Amino acid sequence: MIVNIIGTFFLSSLVLAAYAEEFVLPPNDGYITDPGDVIPLMEEEELEQKMAEERRQTGLEFVSVVLPTLAERDIVHLAWEIRTKWGIEQNGSGILLLIAREEGKTLIAPGKSHENILTDGILQEIVEIEILPQLRKGKYALAIEQGTDAIRRRLSGEYAEKRQRGEFPAKNTSYRIVLPLLVLLVLFVWTRTRRQQRGQTRHRHS
Repeated sequence: MIVNIIGTFFLSSLVLAAYAEEFVLPPNDGYITDPGDVIPLMEEEELEQKMAEERRQTGLEFVSVVLPTLAERDIVHLAWEIRTKWGIEQNGSGILLLIAREEGKTLIAPGKSHENILTDGILQEIVEIEILPQLRKGKYALAIEQGTDAIRRRLSGEYAEKRQRGEFPAKNTSYRIVLPLLVLLVLFVWTRTRRQQRGQTRHRHS
């Protein structure tokens, strides 16, 4: 029985070890790494050229990675690993956009020089408004382009100005419409009830 237990433990260890080694970080393929080839070559080349020009003009470096799966890896830890192993962390203005297709997860990991501006709330907003709608359509190149453009606008202040002008849809604002209507309805019912009560009182006195 002890032999069986040891054998089972040994086989389980082998399975776990093999599973742990299942995920292999793909090699750095430049500004866009797409091991699953979901982005058409022409669109990928256009994005590469745009990102290269961005770095030459502003020093801002965008690196986008589209993975088929995370293979049970935590996306935050994986983003940190990619930034470290690929040397993105050495450039304080480097921004990583990580997309996991199977899990449907997207993460933007900014460099240290942008952490005060690109807060978690701002990045989540960019993901939900600019990136996810295109990913659901299978348009990965457009998702990356719109996401990086939104980040660029945010860093230059343009994104915040458009939000203030109402050019982006506000979130969770339905209560601002419903609440005043409810207040008006309550006031209407209350006023009508008071008038009816006054009318009944006058009728009794007469």
